Parts: sequence; structure tokens; C-alpha cells
Amino acid sequence: MRLLTVANADMGDKTACIACLGVEDGRWVRPVSKGYHCIFDSQRSWFPANVLLDAELGPPQKRGRDIDPQGYHLEDVVLVEQPKVVGEIDPGEKLALLARANDGSLCDALGEHGRSLFLIRLDRFNSKADSHGTLRLRFCGAGTSASALCDRLEAADGLIRVSGSGLPCTCDRWRPFSEGNWGSRLVTEESIRQLAPTAVAYLVISLSALYRGKHWLIAAGMHIVGKDRIWL
Repeated sequence: MRLLTVANADMGDKTACIACLGVEDGRWVRPVSKGYHCIFDSQRSWFPANVLLDAELGPPQKRGRDIDPQGYHLEDVVLVEQPKVVGEIDPGEKLALLARANDGSLCDALGEHGRSLFLIRLDRFNSKADSHGTLRLRFCGAGTSASALCDRLEAADGLIRVSGSGLPCTCDRWRPFSEGNWGSRLVTEESIRQLAPTAVAYLVISLSALYRGKHWLIAAGMHIVGKDRIWL
């Protein structure tokens, strides 16, 4: 299956969470090691950014009810072997793939059973490290305001939560990109517009594993891309 990696996050304990989109069908795939719900640090380099991969995948692998009682993480698929690098993705091809996978409304997408990976085009956002050094992202995407999102989660089964201080960002490339261009300053959609006037920003959002009885929304992958250039 031909894949594009859209999130590559360090989970600690020498493990990582990978999220990919199928190039042909736009299907979400989270490659995992057999018997685990992650891959290991030694495998992270197998999933570089902005590179097309041919991957041999095994069967889907459901998580146990003790860590995923509602069966949200149905994108987990066993990785059989190291993917083969095909080559860099064309900016226009990446833009089209992200546009096709875009969830028009995160609020609606969160109601779809079995999903733990989402993609939204960012209309307005800001990003800054909090007092503990955790990079956090607040956003408003098409069809998704902060108040609407909170209302949707309150009306749901109660297992999904979003932090009031913003989504913690685990994207391995956003912090160095952000700090390299703007230092420790607040980054907004206007910052992106000045840097890359023709680009569009997309955010991959993931549900965490069960933590203190809840699944938390995480900013897992940031993408800034135009028809002729990939910035991130």
C-alpha cells in the first residue's frame, strides 16, 4: 500500500505513534508492531516526512477493551516489514491528498465510530509553549469553533476531552519549524500568511490512548503546503 506519513510522534518509553494516509484511497492507517499499539523508536526513521512509501501491511489489530473500551482506534494495522521509499511527494499531490482527507467539521467527524485520526484545514490558530514548556495549539477550522467542539464533546459519551489550555502538540517537526522562524513568539495564521502567502495549513488530530479514564485530543501533525512548495 502506498502511504504518506502525516504524523510521527514520540510517545516516550522508546515508542512512537505514526499516522499515514493511503495515497490511492485516502484511508487512514496507523502502522503498529504486532501485539502493540505503537512502533518502536528504532522504526521511526522508516517514516520520513513528505516521502511516498510502499508498505506491506498485515491485518487490522484491535486494541483491548481495557485501553480502548469504545473501540475508537480502528486505524491500527500491523506493519509487516520496513516500508520501501518511493521518492518525495510532489507539492500539488500532497495538497490534493490533504484536501481530500480534510474533515469539513471536526465536531461531526468525532461522532464517527471507530475513528481516532482526523484532519482539519486551519482557518485561525495560535501556537505557543505553556509555562511547563509544552507546545500547545488552539484552533478554529472550517465548521469547528472551540465552543462547538466543547458542546459536541459534552454531548458525546464523555470519554473524549480537550484541554482548556489548547491541544498539546506532539508533531516532531512543528517546534523546530516554529522556533526557527519566530523564536518563542506566539505563532498565528497571520504568521504563516506572511511566511508562505500561497500556502494552506492543515492539522492532524489524534485521540490519545486512555489516560485517567479519558481520551484526549492531541495536535499530532502540522502541515503547510502550496501547489508549488512544501514548507512543512
